[in-house]
Amino acid sequence: MTTLKFNEWQDVGGTPVMRINAGVLEVWDGSAWGLPTPGAAVISSTTGAPDITPGEVIDGVTYDIYEFKGSGSITVGTAGFAELLVIGGGGGGAAGASDCVASADGGGAIPTKSILSF
Repeated sequence: MTTLKFNEWQDVGGTPVMRINAGVLEVWDGSAWGLPTPGAAVISSTTGAPDITPGEVIDGVTYDIYEFKGSGSITVGTAGFAELLVIGGGGGGAAGASDCVASADGGGAIPTKSILSF
């Protein structure tokens, strides 16, 4: 069995695009090798009328915040980094018969950092 190891990748024209150098991924910017530095993911559209707060600075980091209070979606137009915090609301409680009370499960949260690319 033969094991192939690639330490440089090229586009179809033969131009280098990325490599592994001493265990570190580097990308070619057209003039020099460097670390990959994708920017923030760019949102191209939304549905569901979220409240949008652009340019919110939290601990020195600038965020665009999309807050949905109902169903909706976000479409990513340009790949990049995004931090996501997804919180699902819990169901409401209800009055039961004979002085009993019914309740529903609480919400949950899923914090994550992701690279969004489509």
